[in-house]
Amino acid sequence: MSSAPTIKILDLPALHSGIRDRIMESIERVVDGGQYVMGEEVEAFEQELARFTGAKHAIGCGSGSDALSLSLQAADVGPGDEVLCPAFSFFSTASSIARLGAHPVFVDIHPQSLNMDLEATKEIVSECTRLKALLPVDLFGRVAQIDGFVNLGEEIGVPVIEDAAQAIGARDGELACAGTKARMGCISFYPSKNLGALGEGGAILTADEAVAERLRNLRTHGQSAPNHFTELGFNSRLDALQAAILRVKLQALPEWLRARKEVASYYDAKLSEAGALPWGSMLSQAELPLLYPPTPPKPAQSAHHQYTIQVLPEMRETLRSRLSQRGIETAIYYAVGLHEQPALAKHGRTPRPLTITDEATRSVMSLPCHPGINSDARSRVMTALVEEVKDLVQLIR
Repeated sequence: MSSAPTIKILDLPALHSGIRDRIMESIERVVDGGQYVMGEEVEAFEQELARFTGAKHAIGCGSGSDALSLSLQAADVGPGDEVLCPAFSFFSTASSIARLGAHPVFVDIHPQSLNMDLEATKEIVSECTRLKALLPVDLFGRVAQIDGFVNLGEEIGVPVIEDAAQAIGARDGELACAGTKARMGCISFYPSKNLGALGEGGAILTADEAVAERLRNLRTHGQSAPNHFTELGFNSRLDALQAAILRVKLQALPEWLRARKEVASYYDAKLSEAGALPWGSMLSQAELPLLYPPTPPKPAQSAHHQYTIQVLPEMRETLRSRLSQRGIETAIYYAVGLHEQPALAKHGRTPRPLTITDEATRSVMSLPCHPGINSDARSRVMTALVEEVKDLVQLIR
């Protein structure tokens, strides 16, 4: 058992320590102001978020999951419709589709990005008779092949809704921010996200004026004017308190992103030196049987929401246990594909085998990668990881 302090997968109190006074000032401002739902704080945050991302409109809502549901309804997705999405993602990617009575149609992921595979998507499109939208995910902070998906959507006449919940601050090959090229881009402010509230929150980015107006109506029960409801919407308004806190944290986000990139780059270098290979390689071909996330081709930039490696399935749980004994937390995102979730059994469809998805669920594990990881901590993580993998390989063989 390690006597050194535990290196957490995420340490929010430590993250907030440098801006705590400003957060408390923002809370007091809201408490004293008397406007607790929507209002000036939310409007100000939406404007600041739009400027940060380069989006024309940013519409705050109750959560990242709500952002998906609102966007799907704004795209007129309804009972019996089909939406293509990956099975390697958080539950709400698919449950938001199913809640509207539509069918999530699962697509395999690309081995080099773990994002929804564009070519696999193209193959499945022709098999869908009621396709209403494409829903790629920017997994772990890396933007999907969004240009390709947008082009495909234009060719077949359906919108793209980008699940950018994990990717605020990430940029694609043209340096456009995640969530800004699709018809709608969905952001989550769950506390563990790179830009996290002290509670729930979400937002939708769009350049379409009519879509933005409809989303604003949908988040307030479908109300288009006082006492006038034009459709059944949601109660998904962003709290003023969360908006005020997010305004403070948005100012710190560029520095936090820089710190995440520094940690990830260090991990990349150390794992490469130890004989590991990037995602998409064969584990059996690696001198150190471990795959690490490749750097996106320049000028694209990951937001490094998670630093996720792949290891031999038979060693994963033992490796996690050993690292825990050495004071290093790890996590698994995601151990079960959405196509295997019981709640989606009657809703989802899987036209083709999800080979890469199934491999990923058995092999992925995430390491601590956040602004609180200093040079000593990141060195501890890498030293322990490489030592334990080498030892476990000897035991397995």
